[in-house]
Amino acid sequence: MESGIYRIDSLTFGGIEVRNLPVGTLSDPLLGELADGIFSTATFGRELVSIDYPDSIIEFNVDTDSDDSLSERVPGWFFSNLAFVPLRLNGDFEGLFLLDTGAVTSILSHKAAAALGVTEETPGAGVSLGLAGIGGESGLALTVPAVTLSTAQSQASFPLMIAIDMDEISQTLGIEVSGIVGYDFLKDYRVSIDFDNAEVILSR
Repeated sequence: MESGIYRIDSLTFGGIEVRNLPVGTLSDPLLGELADGIFSTATFGRELVSIDYPDSIIEFNVDTDSDDSLSERVPGWFFSNLAFVPLRLNGDFEGLFLLDTGAVTSILSHKAAAALGVTEETPGAGVSLGLAGIGGESGLALTVPAVTLSTAQSQASFPLMIAIDMDEISQTLGIEVSGIVGYDFLKDYRVSIDFDNAEVILSR
């Protein structure tokens, strides 16, 4: 859906102010019932942005070193307003995952699914969900059973994950995107995104 580009003179969020912010528009009846808009954490890239999922709080410049035993610093890779983190799948295959704080579920790419032994030829794996999103039209989706996503210290296990074709976004960015990590992985953490130091900090 095409959108014009506009400019907001000033956007305030708590005690934080952003000036001369470019914005787009979209028309989505469902979104309109839920919210007045969407903002990216990169909007506040000059700050240390923390999303505390258990307490449902967004914070800026909180102390992430108060208890290092409960925090993990995951090296990030930042491209424009996108943040990527390295994750292991089932303790073996490692790939770059797009950190999407607005995604309800985490998903895999077709290539990541293939590394776990699931392809379009796998009996019963294919399902048509009509998914579309940041990766474009997904086409055929695959179901991948028994997947564990992990960092060096943290992990989450899923009885089933969906895999979609992410070749388009991988080609656009010039890197292999292995999936998207969303709420179902992040929900137990305060997630701090440190753009200056290229880190994502997971704290309990």
